[in-house]
Amino acid sequence: MSRLAERLEIGTFRDVQTLQAGDDTVVRATGHHRLLDGTPVVLHYIWFITRRNGKVTHLQDYINPQAAPRRGGGEGVLVDGRS
Repeated sequence: MSRLAERLEIGTFRDVQTLQAGDDTVVRATGHHRLLDGTPVVLHYIWFITRRNGKVTHLQDYINPQAAPRRGGGEGVLVDGRS
């Protein structure tokens, strides 16, 4: 997945939800993107963000790995919100 950006055109993020607790923030979102061949891809994200003194000190992110394009092509891609 480290080379996902080489095969994906980043689109929009929808259904963004945030939860704030002190210096910690959790963000959940749905990304609506396209493979370079135009195939639609829907990916689900979650970010854990910690801030201290107004600066980000830790960022941890997750993506639905079943939806990510696999090496060698687009097979295994989540196309319309369903696997």
